[in-house]
Amino acid sequence: MPPRTALVLSNLRAEGGPALAADLAQVWLSQERAIPVALLLNSDDMTMRDRFDAMGVPIIDASVGTISPKRYPIIAARLRRVLKENRVDAIVSIPNGVHGAIFTGAALAGISRRVVHVGNYPWHWQSDFWKYRFLMRASAPLTPNLVCVTDHVAEGVQTHFGHVAKRLHVVPNGVDLATFDFRGDPQPTNSPRVLIVARIDGGKDHASLISAVGLLKDQGVNASLDIVGEGSLREELERQVAQAGLEGRVHFFGRRRDIPNLLREADVFAFSVRPEEGLGIALVEAMAVGTPIVATDVGACREVLAGGKCGLLVPEDSPNALAEAIYSAASAPDVAKIRAARERAETVYSQTAMANGYAEILGI
Repeated sequence: MPPRTALVLSNLRAEGGPALAADLAQVWLSQERAIPVALLLNSDDMTMRDRFDAMGVPIIDASVGTISPKRYPIIAARLRRVLKENRVDAIVSIPNGVHGAIFTGAALAGISRRVVHVGNYPWHWQSDFWKYRFLMRASAPLTPNLVCVTDHVAEGVQTHFGHVAKRLHVVPNGVDLATFDFRGDPQPTNSPRVLIVARIDGGKDHASLISAVGLLKDQGVNASLDIVGEGSLREELERQVAQAGLEGRVHFFGRRRDIPNLLREADVFAFSVRPEEGLGIALVEAMAVGTPIVATDVGACREVLAGGKCGLLVPEDSPNALAEAIYSAASAPDVAKIRAARERAETVYSQTAMANGYAEILGI
Protein backbone atom coordinates (compact mmCIF):
# COMPACT_ATOMS: atom_id res chain seq x y z
CA MET A 1 0.00 0.00 0.00
CA PRO A 2 1.33 3.50 -0.79
CA PRO A 3 2.59 5.39 2.25
CA ARG A 4 0.14 7.63 4.06
CA THR A 5 1.75 11.08 3.73
CA ALA A 6 0.72 14.07 5.83
CA LEU A 7 0.88 17.51 4.22
CA VAL A 8 1.05 19.83 7.22
CA LEU A 9 -0.49 23.29 6.82
CA SER A 10 -1.20 26.18 9.16
CA ASN A 11 -4.76 26.28 7.73
CA LEU A 12 -6.45 26.28 4.32
CA ARG A 13 -6.14 29.99 3.54
CA ALA A 14 -6.11 30.76 -0.19
CA GLU A 15 -2.37 31.16 -0.62
CA GLY A 16 0.74 29.34 -1.80
CA GLY A 17 1.14 26.74 0.97
CA PRO A 18 -2.25 25.03 0.61
CA ALA A 19 -1.99 25.32 -3.19
CA LEU A 20 1.37 23.53 -3.08
CA ALA A 21 -0.07 20.79 -0.86
CA ALA A 22 -3.05 20.34 -3.17
CA ASP A 23 -0.76 20.08 -6.20
CA LEU A 24 1.37 17.41 -4.49
CA ALA A 25 -1.75 15.48 -3.50
CA GLN A 26 -3.15 15.67 -7.03
CA VAL A 27 -0.06 14.19 -8.67
CA TRP A 28 0.59 11.55 -6.01
CA LEU A 29 -3.00 10.34 -6.23
CA SER A 30 -2.80 10.10 -10.02
CA GLN A 31 0.43 8.11 -9.73
CA GLU A 32 -0.86 5.99 -6.81
CA ARG A 33 2.42 6.93 -5.18
CA ALA A 34 1.08 8.09 -1.82
CA ILE A 35 -2.11 8.45 0.17
CA PRO A 36 -2.08 12.16 1.03
CA VAL A 37 -3.83 13.70 4.01
CA ALA A 38 -4.04 17.42 4.80
CA LEU A 39 -3.06 17.95 8.44
CA LEU A 40 -4.02 21.42 9.68
CA LEU A 41 -2.48 23.01 12.73
CA ASN A 42 -5.72 25.00 13.06
CA SER A 43 -8.94 25.40 11.09
CA ASP A 44 -9.38 29.18 11.39
CA ASP A 45 -9.43 29.59 7.59
CA MET A 46 -10.87 26.85 5.37
CA THR A 47 -11.11 28.78 2.09
CA MET A 48 -9.44 26.07 0.00
CA ARG A 49 -11.27 23.12 1.54
CA ASP A 50 -13.29 22.36 -1.58
CA ARG A 51 -10.17 21.57 -3.62
CA PHE A 52 -9.08 18.90 -1.13
CA ASP A 53 -12.63 17.59 -0.81
CA ALA A 54 -12.90 17.26 -4.60
CA MET A 55 -9.87 14.95 -4.59
CA GLY A 56 -11.12 12.98 -1.61
CA VAL A 57 -8.12 14.02 0.48
CA PRO A 58 -8.92 13.68 4.20
CA ILE A 59 -8.59 16.90 6.21
CA ILE A 60 -7.42 16.46 9.79
CA ASP A 61 -7.65 19.38 12.20
CA ALA A 62 -4.99 19.07 14.90
CA SER A 63 -6.37 22.18 16.67
CA VAL A 64 -3.05 23.05 18.29
CA GLY A 65 -4.20 26.55 19.23
CA THR A 66 -1.80 29.47 19.60
CA ILE A 67 1.56 28.82 17.95
CA SER A 68 4.46 30.13 20.02
CA PRO A 69 7.80 28.62 21.11
CA LYS A 70 6.54 28.35 24.70
CA ARG A 71 3.82 25.98 23.50
CA TYR A 72 6.04 23.81 21.27
CA PRO A 73 6.08 20.89 23.75
CA ILE A 74 2.27 20.92 23.81
CA ILE A 75 2.13 21.16 20.00
CA ALA A 76 4.62 18.29 19.64
CA ALA A 77 2.59 16.08 21.98
CA ARG A 78 -0.59 16.92 20.11
CA LEU A 79 1.00 16.15 16.73
CA ARG A 80 2.40 12.85 18.01
CA ARG A 81 -1.07 11.67 18.99
CA VAL A 82 -2.73 12.84 15.78
CA LEU A 83 -0.03 11.30 13.55
CA LYS A 84 -0.22 7.94 15.33
CA GLU A 85 -4.02 7.90 15.28
CA ASN A 86 -3.98 8.51 11.52
CA ARG A 87 -1.19 6.01 10.81
CA VAL A 88 0.99 8.51 8.97
CA ASP A 89 4.19 7.18 7.33
CA ALA A 90 5.79 10.38 5.98
CA ILE A 91 5.40 14.10 6.51
CA VAL A 92 5.87 17.32 4.55
CA SER A 93 5.69 20.47 6.67
CA ILE A 94 4.80 23.55 4.64
CA PRO A 95 5.16 25.88 7.67
CA ASN A 96 8.74 26.32 8.83
CA GLY A 97 10.06 27.62 12.11
CA VAL A 98 7.31 25.71 13.89
CA HIS A 99 8.45 22.58 12.06
CA GLY A 100 10.73 21.83 15.01
CA ALA A 101 7.65 21.10 17.12
CA ILE A 102 5.97 19.27 14.23
CA PHE A 103 9.00 17.07 13.62
CA THR A 104 9.41 16.37 17.33
CA GLY A 105 5.89 14.98 17.30
CA ALA A 106 6.64 13.05 14.11
CA ALA A 107 9.82 11.55 15.55
CA LEU A 108 7.96 10.49 18.70
CA ALA A 109 5.39 8.86 16.43
CA GLY A 110 8.17 6.92 14.71
CA ILE A 111 8.09 8.87 11.43
CA SER A 112 11.59 9.22 9.97
CA ARG A 113 10.63 10.47 6.51
CA ARG A 114 10.34 14.21 7.14
CA VAL A 115 10.66 17.23 4.82
CA VAL A 116 10.19 20.94 5.52
CA HIS A 117 9.46 23.47 2.79
CA VAL A 118 10.99 26.97 2.58
CA GLY A 119 9.36 29.22 0.01
CA ASN A 120 10.76 32.69 0.77
CA TYR A 121 14.17 34.26 1.04
CA PRO A 122 14.94 34.76 4.77
CA TRP A 123 13.77 38.20 5.90
CA HIS A 124 17.08 38.84 7.64
CA TRP A 125 16.62 42.63 7.77
CA GLN A 126 13.76 42.44 10.25
CA SER A 127 14.61 43.36 13.85
CA ASP A 128 13.27 40.11 15.30
CA PHE A 129 14.88 37.86 12.70
CA TRP A 130 17.14 36.40 15.37
CA LYS A 131 14.12 34.55 16.82
CA TYR A 132 13.36 32.91 13.48
CA ARG A 133 17.02 31.99 12.97
CA PHE A 134 17.15 30.47 16.47
CA LEU A 135 14.07 28.32 15.78
CA MET A 136 15.44 27.16 12.42
CA ARG A 137 18.81 26.23 13.94
CA ALA A 138 17.24 24.57 16.98
CA SER A 139 15.16 22.39 14.64
CA ALA A 140 18.20 21.14 12.68
CA PRO A 141 18.72 17.85 14.61
CA LEU A 142 15.14 16.81 13.79
CA THR A 143 15.22 17.97 10.14
CA PRO A 144 16.59 15.35 7.75
CA ASN A 145 15.48 17.24 4.62
CA LEU A 146 14.81 20.89 3.83
CA VAL A 147 13.45 21.85 0.41
CA CYS A 148 13.88 25.34 -1.08
CA VAL A 149 11.86 26.52 -4.08
CA THR A 150 14.81 28.17 -5.86
CA ASP A 151 18.59 28.28 -5.71
CA HIS A 152 18.10 31.90 -4.61
CA VAL A 153 16.21 30.78 -1.50
CA ALA A 154 18.72 28.00 -0.83
CA GLU A 155 21.55 30.54 -0.90
CA GLY A 156 19.63 32.69 1.57
CA VAL A 157 19.02 29.74 3.89
CA GLN A 158 22.72 28.86 3.94
CA THR A 159 23.83 32.48 4.37
CA HIS A 160 21.38 33.60 7.03
CA PHE A 161 20.50 30.38 8.87
CA GLY A 162 23.59 28.24 8.47
CA HIS A 163 23.23 24.50 9.04
CA VAL A 164 19.53 23.80 9.56
CA ALA A 165 19.07 20.33 8.02
CA LYS A 166 21.05 17.22 7.22
CA ARG A 167 20.30 17.67 3.53
CA LEU A 168 19.34 20.80 1.58
CA HIS A 169 17.43 20.37 -1.70
CA VAL A 170 16.02 22.63 -4.39
CA VAL A 171 12.65 21.59 -5.82
CA PRO A 172 10.82 24.36 -7.69
CA ASN A 173 7.09 24.72 -7.29
CA GLY A 174 5.27 23.62 -10.41
CA VAL A 175 2.04 24.21 -12.32
CA ASP A 176 -0.47 21.97 -14.06
CA LEU A 177 0.48 22.51 -17.69
CA ALA A 178 -2.86 21.13 -18.88
CA THR A 179 -4.66 23.88 -16.98
CA PHE A 180 -2.24 26.61 -18.05
CA ASP A 181 -2.06 25.65 -21.70
CA PHE A 182 -0.12 27.80 -24.16
CA ARG A 183 -2.28 30.43 -25.85
CA GLY A 184 0.02 31.08 -28.78
CA ASP A 185 1.91 34.16 -29.88
CA PRO A 186 0.26 37.40 -28.67
CA GLN A 187 -0.91 40.28 -30.80
CA PRO A 188 0.69 43.74 -30.33
CA THR A 189 -1.39 46.42 -28.63
CA ASN A 190 -0.92 50.04 -27.63
CA SER A 191 -3.66 49.80 -24.97
CA PRO A 192 -2.27 47.12 -22.67
CA ARG A 193 -4.34 45.26 -20.12
CA VAL A 194 -1.87 44.53 -17.32
CA LEU A 195 -2.34 41.80 -14.72
CA ILE A 196 -0.70 40.99 -11.40
CA VAL A 197 -1.65 37.96 -9.29
CA ALA A 198 -0.12 38.19 -5.83
CA ARG A 199 -0.93 38.69 -2.18
CA ILE A 200 -1.25 42.36 -1.35
CA ASP A 201 1.40 42.56 1.34
CA GLY A 202 4.87 43.90 2.06
CA GLY A 203 6.62 41.24 -0.01
CA LYS A 204 5.13 42.66 -3.21
CA ASP A 205 5.36 46.13 -4.77
CA HIS A 206 1.92 46.93 -6.13
CA ALA A 207 2.51 50.62 -5.39
CA SER A 208 5.20 50.97 -8.07
CA LEU A 209 2.99 49.15 -10.54
CA ILE A 210 0.08 51.50 -9.89
CA SER A 211 2.44 54.46 -10.32
CA ALA A 212 3.60 52.96 -13.63
CA VAL A 213 0.01 52.88 -14.89
CA GLY A 214 -0.29 56.55 -13.91
CA LEU A 215 2.86 57.36 -15.87
CA LEU A 216 1.49 55.55 -18.93
CA LYS A 217 -1.73 57.54 -18.62
CA ASP A 218 0.28 60.78 -18.57
CA GLN A 219 2.02 59.62 -21.75
CA GLY A 220 -1.29 59.07 -23.49
CA VAL A 221 -1.20 55.27 -23.22
CA ASN A 222 -4.56 53.70 -22.39
CA ALA A 223 -3.23 51.07 -19.96
CA SER A 224 -5.30 49.31 -17.29
CA LEU A 225 -4.25 47.19 -14.32
CA ASP A 226 -6.11 44.21 -12.85
CA ILE A 227 -4.96 43.30 -9.32
CA VAL A 228 -5.86 39.77 -8.25
CA GLY A 229 -5.32 38.86 -4.62
CA GLU A 230 -6.05 40.06 -1.11
CA GLY A 231 -3.91 41.26 1.76
CA SER A 232 -3.27 43.78 4.48
CA LEU A 233 -2.22 46.61 2.14
CA ARG A 234 -5.33 46.68 -0.04
CA GLU A 235 -6.89 49.76 1.58
CA GLU A 236 -3.62 51.66 1.33
CA LEU A 237 -3.38 50.85 -2.37
CA GLU A 238 -7.00 51.83 -2.95
CA ARG A 239 -6.19 55.23 -1.46
CA GLN A 240 -3.20 55.53 -3.79
CA VAL A 241 -5.42 54.75 -6.78
CA ALA A 242 -8.00 57.35 -5.70
CA GLN A 243 -5.39 60.04 -5.08
CA ALA A 244 -3.86 59.42 -8.51
CA GLY A 245 -7.24 59.52 -10.25
CA LEU A 246 -6.84 55.99 -11.58
CA GLU A 247 -10.18 54.50 -10.43
CA GLY A 248 -11.19 53.68 -14.00
CA ARG A 249 -7.86 52.10 -14.84
CA VAL A 250 -6.93 50.06 -11.76
CA HIS A 251 -9.30 47.29 -10.69
CA PHE A 252 -9.12 45.19 -7.51
CA PHE A 253 -10.46 41.72 -8.29
CA GLY A 254 -9.88 40.11 -4.90
CA ARG A 255 -9.40 36.34 -4.90
CA ARG A 256 -10.20 34.65 -8.21
CA ARG A 257 -10.22 31.06 -9.37
CA ASP A 258 -10.15 31.74 -13.09
CA ILE A 259 -6.46 32.66 -13.21
CA PRO A 260 -5.77 30.77 -16.49
CA ASN A 261 -8.49 32.77 -18.26
CA LEU A 262 -7.26 36.06 -16.79
CA LEU A 263 -3.73 35.30 -17.99
CA ARG A 264 -4.98 34.50 -21.49
CA GLU A 265 -6.88 37.80 -21.62
CA ALA A 266 -4.00 39.94 -20.31
CA ASP A 267 -1.56 41.69 -22.61
CA VAL A 268 1.20 41.83 -19.96
CA PHE A 269 1.78 40.01 -16.69
CA ALA A 270 3.66 42.40 -14.40
CA PHE A 271 5.24 40.84 -11.31
CA SER A 272 6.39 43.75 -9.17
CA VAL A 273 7.95 42.32 -6.01
CA ARG A 274 10.55 42.75 -3.26
CA PRO A 275 13.89 40.91 -2.87
CA GLU A 276 12.36 38.43 -0.40
CA GLU A 277 10.27 36.88 -3.17
CA GLY A 278 10.98 33.14 -3.21
CA LEU A 279 9.66 32.05 -6.60
CA GLY A 280 6.20 33.43 -7.47
CA ILE A 281 4.02 30.63 -8.82
CA ALA A 282 1.88 33.14 -10.71
CA LEU A 283 5.02 34.09 -12.63
CA VAL A 284 5.40 30.46 -13.73
CA GLU A 285 1.72 30.31 -14.66
CA ALA A 286 2.17 33.34 -16.92
CA MET A 287 5.20 31.67 -18.51
CA ALA A 288 3.15 28.55 -19.22
CA VAL A 289 0.26 30.46 -20.79
CA GLY A 290 2.53 32.65 -22.92
CA THR A 291 1.58 36.04 -21.50
CA PRO A 292 4.38 38.59 -22.03
CA ILE A 293 6.14 39.15 -18.70
CA VAL A 294 7.65 42.13 -16.94
CA ALA A 295 9.19 41.40 -13.52
CA THR A 296 11.35 43.05 -10.90
CA ASP A 297 15.02 42.16 -11.22
CA VAL A 298 15.36 40.38 -7.88
CA GLY A 299 16.97 36.99 -7.24
CA ALA A 300 13.93 34.75 -7.64
CA CYS A 301 12.53 36.46 -10.74
CA ARG A 302 15.95 36.53 -12.34
CA GLU A 303 16.31 32.79 -11.73
CA VAL A 304 12.81 31.82 -12.88
CA LEU A 305 13.06 33.96 -16.02
CA ALA A 306 16.52 32.57 -16.84
CA GLY A 307 18.24 35.92 -16.50
CA GLY A 308 15.77 37.71 -18.77
CA LYS A 309 15.51 35.09 -21.53
CA CYS A 310 11.86 34.48 -20.67
CA GLY A 311 10.71 38.03 -19.84
CA LEU A 312 11.76 41.60 -19.22
CA LEU A 313 13.50 42.42 -15.94
CA VAL A 314 13.36 45.93 -14.46
CA PRO A 315 15.08 47.57 -11.47
CA GLU A 316 13.38 47.48 -8.08
CA ASP A 317 11.31 50.53 -7.01
CA SER A 318 11.27 52.03 -10.50
CA PRO A 319 7.80 52.95 -11.82
CA ASN A 320 9.44 54.57 -14.85
CA ALA A 321 11.23 51.35 -15.80
CA LEU A 322 8.03 49.37 -15.21
CA ALA A 323 6.02 51.70 -17.44
CA GLU A 324 8.58 51.54 -20.23
CA ALA A 325 8.84 47.73 -20.05
CA ILE A 326 5.07 47.24 -19.95
CA TYR A 327 4.59 49.34 -23.07
CA SER A 328 7.43 47.56 -24.84
CA ALA A 329 6.14 44.08 -23.92
CA ALA A 330 2.62 44.95 -25.11
CA SER A 331 3.39 46.93 -28.25
CA ALA A 332 6.17 44.67 -29.51
CA PRO A 333 5.89 41.22 -27.84
CA ASP A 334 9.14 39.27 -27.98
CA VAL A 335 8.00 35.94 -29.41
CA ALA A 336 11.35 34.28 -28.68
CA LYS A 337 11.04 35.13 -24.99
CA ILE A 338 7.44 33.94 -24.85
CA ARG A 339 8.24 30.57 -26.44
CA ALA A 340 11.31 30.16 -24.25
CA ALA A 341 9.13 30.82 -21.22
CA ARG A 342 6.70 28.07 -22.16
CA GLU A 343 9.53 25.62 -22.78
CA ARG A 344 11.08 26.46 -19.40
CA ALA A 345 7.73 25.98 -17.68
CA GLU A 346 7.45 22.55 -19.28
CA THR A 347 10.96 21.37 -18.43
CA VAL A 348 11.62 22.99 -15.03
CA TYR A 349 8.33 24.06 -13.47
CA SER A 350 5.81 21.32 -14.16
CA GLN A 351 3.60 20.05 -11.35
CA THR A 352 4.72 16.49 -12.05
CA ALA A 353 8.41 17.35 -11.77
CA MET A 354 7.74 19.06 -8.45
CA ALA A 355 5.76 16.15 -7.00
CA ASN A 356 8.35 13.64 -8.19
CA GLY A 357 11.09 15.71 -6.55
CA TYR A 358 9.38 15.62 -3.15
CA ALA A 359 8.55 11.93 -3.53
CA GLU A 360 12.15 11.02 -4.28
CA ILE A 361 13.37 12.93 -1.22
CA LEU A 362 10.78 11.18 0.98
CA GLY A 363 11.52 7.81 -0.59
CA ILE A 364 7.90 7.16 -1.47
